[in-house]
Amino acid sequence: MTKYISLIVAVGPKNVIGVGDKLIWHSKKDLQYFKCTTENHPCIFGSKTFYGLPFYPLKNRLNIVLDNTQKEEISADNRGWVTCNSFEYALLFCENYDEIYICGGKSIYEYALKYGFINKVLLTRVHADWIDEMLELNNQPFVYFDVDEYLKEWDKQILIQDTEADSLGQTMRLSFEVYQKPIL
Repeated sequence: MTKYISLIVAVGPKNVIGVGDKLIWHSKKDLQYFKCTTENHPCIFGSKTFYGLPFYPLKNRLNIVLDNTQKEEISADNRGWVTCNSFEYALLFCENYDEIYICGGKSIYEYALKYGFINKVLLTRVHADWIDEMLELNNQPFVYFDVDEYLKEWDKQILIQDTEADSLGQTMRLSFEVYQKPIL
């Protein structure tokens, strides 16, 4: 039985998590953190997020794509990932793993938190003035996710606070936080 269903997300200023199905920033430190954390674990993605990755499937992980237009509950073929037609079937498929990672997008995050599936959140906070400016000036289809709305009563641990990072020549700071759902 799965011990942890963990949500992993990077959130920028004003709770922005991306533009369309892509990230706004490119941080080697955050990508390395994501890779080291999720490696050798199942990773569940919404279809837009998965197909928006620069390359897929992600290596050394069980890649699971949610697609509610699929008729079969669970299907796999030689492409290198499994497709499930519901979040619940994805969890059922992974029931023998100690930890599963929910990797986005917004609607998958909200569903998993709203219905109480998540017991751990790994949150990278991205701080950068240039992202604030981009949000003010640009008319892009930004995606926002207020993760803090769900974490008010959760136990917080800061792993690394305010480490410098670079996003294609732009400076930013990262904070890595872990939240555990309180045991009642």
